[in-house]
Parts: sequence; structure tokens; C-alpha cells
Amino acid sequence: MHAAVSLRRPGGMRLWMTLAAMAVIGGCGADGGEAPEAQPAPEVTVFRNGAFDQLPRYPRSDEFAPATETAAVVSQTFSVRNATPQQILDFYRSTLERWTVVEPVQQVGPDALRASWRRDGRQLQVSASRAPSVDVTAPTVEPPMSQYSLQIGPPDAFP
Repeated sequence: MHAAVSLRRPGGMRLWMTLAAMAVIGGCGADGGEAPEAQPAPEVTVFRNGAFDQLPRYPRSDEFAPATETAAVVSQTFSVRNATPQQILDFYRSTLERWTVVEPVQQVGPDALRASWRRDGRQLQVSASRAPSVDVTAPTVEPPMSQYSLQIGPPDAFP
């Protein structure tokens, strides 16, 4: 019996997405302080104003998890096949040409990039990384998969 999970078997992708979400959530609040609990955000202020819904999505993106709001920042993570983190950030760099660059595209980890833009009193941070492989013994899964997160809120909410 294998302990590893194949992305090609039914349920394998769901397990991968759950594990990846746990890894993303596990990295939150690393400063040791208690942060307000993130809540699904169908009725938060940023949604009512349409700011988050109007953000462009990388083509062929799939919702990885529902949007959440923590304090004044709304976040959502997406997954996409056939895209590298660089291609995702290049898309946002060209799509957000009317926004002011706050943080140019920079590498923040192995296969992980981040950039920030500001417009109309809001800041948008986009981070993208290669989706981790769940089954290291399985052959390489094609096509490659990446995930990216959009976070929007007031500029003072970002370090």
C-alpha cells in the first residue's frame, strides 16, 4: 500500500489541494501574534465596492479556496495549469499597467515570486509559486501547475 498520493487518481487532486492549503495557512501568522480569524468573505466591504471582483484573473485559473478577509485585507488563492510563476507575474505586470508599482517582481523563495501595486488608495499584492508535488515517487505530472494569491487592502496593511 502506497502512502503517497497520485494526482492522476480520483481524489488525488483534492488531497493535494487540501495539503497545499494547509501549507499556505500554516505559514500565516508566523510572527507568533494572534491574528483575527479569516472568514469567507461574500459580504465584506471590498466585495461590496467591487474592488476584489474587478481584479483580473490569470487565464484558465481555478479557484483554490474561497476568498477570505482578515482585518481589512481580502485574499484568494487560485491554481492554474500550464503556467509558471514568472508567466503569472508577467501577466499582472502588463495587465496592471495603470497601477503604480510598489514592489517590483522579486523572488521570495524557490520558484516563488511576489510583486505589489497601488491604485485608488488600495494595494494589491500578487504572489505565485510552483504547486508542490504530493507524490515524489510518481512520474512528473504534466502539465505543470502553479498557484497564485491575490491580496488587496489599504496600503498600511502590508509590511
